[in-house]
Amino acid sequence: MIATTGFASITGSVKINIIPSQVGQVIFLKIQLRLSHQKKIYIYIMYSFICNYAGNKYKELSKFFNQNPEIVEKIKQHGFKKIVECYGGSYGFIRCLNHVYNLEGIEYEVYDINKNLIELYWYIQKLDIEEYKKFIDDYNKKITYIKQNLEYINGKTYFNKTTLLAFLKKMNFDNKHQEYLIYNNLARGAFCTANHKTFEEKDFYLIKKIKFTLGSCLVVEDDESLFYFDPPYLFSPKIEYYSCDFIVDKHNINETIKNLVNSSNKINFIFNHEENFLLDVVFRECDKFNYGKIYGCSKKRSLTSFFIFLKKS
Repeated sequence: MIATTGFASITGSVKINIIPSQVGQVIFLKIQLRLSHQKKIYIYIMYSFICNYAGNKYKELSKFFNQNPEIVEKIKQHGFKKIVECYGGSYGFIRCLNHVYNLEGIEYEVYDINKNLIELYWYIQKLDIEEYKKFIDDYNKKITYIKQNLEYINGKTYFNKTTLLAFLKKMNFDNKHQEYLIYNNLARGAFCTANHKTFEEKDFYLIKKIKFTLGSCLVVEDDESLFYFDPPYLFSPKIEYYSCDFIVDKHNINETIKNLVNSSNKINFIFNHEENFLLDVVFRECDKFNYGKIYGCSKKRSLTSFFIFLKKS
């Protein structure tokens, strides 16, 4: 058979497995190519969710939970019936618990005020698995076309944003959701990169399972739910928050923190934010953990706080 990699075709048989990496249990795609002369070649492609979003909580939390397994164990022991991700994005928290730690048998809800993003998820929910595979395949063909026809900035691994946007405007898109993904994934931040996406059945079936809601999450007293908050960082706004289609409502974030303070002993919640001593005061009743992170192309290092409050069951 012919295995098409996007840049070349290889004759032989293909075997695909999903395997965990050695660092942080981040999922990789392992492709085994058995060529006609019986030689095996292995290609490893890092698991990449279909939608890029500011931050990389799936990867961060996979590594963080691997280093602090007692947190996931507490979540499991609490027996939550529902997990709510209030600033949805690419819902890295829910994906991490479901994919890496097999936390199943739970209802999932995702909220976001980005209309295009939520409509993308609603669109995918209507597809069957073969249609979803084709959707990703068509996306990857466009990425290959872009990479073959647009040059990186000299000595860099990313595109000039102005040049990229001008190039994208000339492309033909017959699917508005795919067009949104291309613009969002490539031109979201200051560093514009183009990467192929991997197909993963777990992503498809999880999207089918989640209840996606366009709008803000209204926090109410609920003993059987865990609310996860990962808002844009108030004290250090980043360019990705104001680029392309990413929407920030600082009033909404302020109200979220106020509501959490007023109801902090009535709900189970986790709050993720860049380290700031003021939040230590606000969430002093919570268990606090810290972990370091490095931002993509900028390689900026940052310390992130992970506040968790679980009511006694």
